[in-house]
Parts: sequence; C-alpha cells; structure tokens
Amino acid sequence: MPLHRNIEKLKNIKNIRPKVPSEETIQLWTIIGLIILFILGIIVLNSAHLLTPVQSSPNENKSILRNYESYSVSECSRVQIDCALGYEKFSDKTGCGCEAVNSRIIGNNITLCTEKQKKVTACTTLYKPVCGFKTVECIKTPCYPVPETYSNPCSACAEARTIFYIDGECAN
Repeated sequence: MPLHRNIEKLKNIKNIRPKVPSEETIQLWTIIGLIILFILGIIVLNSAHLLTPVQSSPNENKSILRNYESYSVSECSRVQIDCALGYEKFSDKTGCGCEAVNSRIIGNNITLCTEKQKKVTACTTLYKPVCGFKTVECIKTPCYPVPETYSNPCSACAEARTIFYIDGECAN
C-alpha cells in the first residue's frame, strides 16, 4: 500500500504548477534592485573624487593637501586645470590636480569664506583668533595669499579680500 500512495503522489506532482509572481511583484523587485545599484554607484563615484587630505611628499616628510581632478594619467595630459590661489597643478602616477604650495596652509584645516559671510556688516566681539589669508595684487607669479590675524572668523571673512582662514593666530 505505501508504494501505491507514493505513485499517486507522483502523479499529482505533474499537475502542480509553480506560482508565477504577479506583475506588481516583478516591478517592485526591479525598483528595489535599481535603487540598490543607484546607491552603490553614488558610493563608488564619491569615493573616486574625495579630497585626499594627507599624502607624503617624496622629497619632504610633511603633509600636502591634494585635490585630484583626474585619476587617469592619459587624461591629465589633455585637461586644463585651473588651481585656486595658494595651489598649483601637480601630476603623479595616480593622476593630476591641485596641491597646496603655501607652507602656511599645508596640513591645516582650511575654512573657505562663503558669500554670505563676506556680506556681513557687523561681527560680534568674541575673541577666537583665526589666521585669514587675503588676496594680493601680484607683480610676479606665483602669488600666495597674505596671512593676517583676525579676532574671529566673522571679522576675517567680512574683509573683502579674505579667501579662507585657519584656526589660531598666524605664525610669524
């Protein structure tokens, strides 16, 4: 008898059809997959263009602030790179971009002055000194910003020629 039951079960298996997912289920899983791919793409793209804050110079044992514009050596020979004041173009086996050349700003946390900060007409008297770097008229290049100590970030950025500042008084 048990053999007969097993044969009957096998005959019934032929009649069982797999459940086909609905169109809504397929669309849902497709959207979830696309969202995951989109997030992974953003992560990969962001990691390729992050500012590399600390790299050792082959000639000196100090930190250099480098911002890679391209990680392709062949592309570096074709692209025009315009660097901000206090930075100059560099190229190495990894790629090319701009690096800080002013020894006063190398290795420091730089805060750029925003347009909103530059439009301020009055600042508090809070004393939290910063070293602001101001643009200068240049006769011979390269021209580096001139450091000047300000009582706080607000007063530094309120000065029209200040580009950025670092915490603390300027070193002599």
